[in-house]
Amino acid sequence: PYRHDAIDRTDYSALEAGPELLRLLESNGDWLVVHGHRHYPNLVYAGGGVRAPVILAAGSFAALLYPELQGRVRNQFHILDLEGPAVIDGTSGMCGRVRSWEYNWAQGWTRPNSMEGIPDGAGFGYRNGIPRVVDRLTELLSQRQPNAFIPLAELLMEAPELGYLLPHDRARALEEL
Repeated sequence: PYRHDAIDRTDYSALEAGPELLRLLESNGDWLVVHGHRHYPNLVYAGGGVRAPVILAAGSFAALLYPELQGRVRNQFHILDLEGPAVIDGTSGMCGRVRSWEYNWAQGWTRPNSMEGIPDGAGFGYRNGIPRVVDRLTELLSQRQPNAFIPLAELLMEAPELGYLLPHDRARALEEL
């Protein structure tokens, strides 16, 4: 439904009138759009307001990926866990988490270990701003011993909004810390 040019900037395979469809969906409830065709998995919001549809480009399950992609992504599959829009403060519209697996010739199906594609545990729905998440995590970390290891599961218990950030937003929040 939109031009997905993360790898191939010359790709013109977007759905004709895709942006109009996404605007129509935004004005008529909460939507999750799942599509295939592009071999690069991605999780984003459509352009628009805070209730813009969530778009999951599923990538490929069993494709022979062309050389431009082979070094960046693997075949993946995903299980989505959807939740209500008010699961935590600051969420609006569709909320949820994505469990992902990728295929590796040497190991078979494993959890992704990079941020390329859709990482395992990716989320969507928190649209209240990265600075709020960073402030909350900074406060939490200031109460700990310096250099203390804090498991992600514990961070998610203390700051659940971190689990509902898009993958690139979560990476930005952690970089800002």
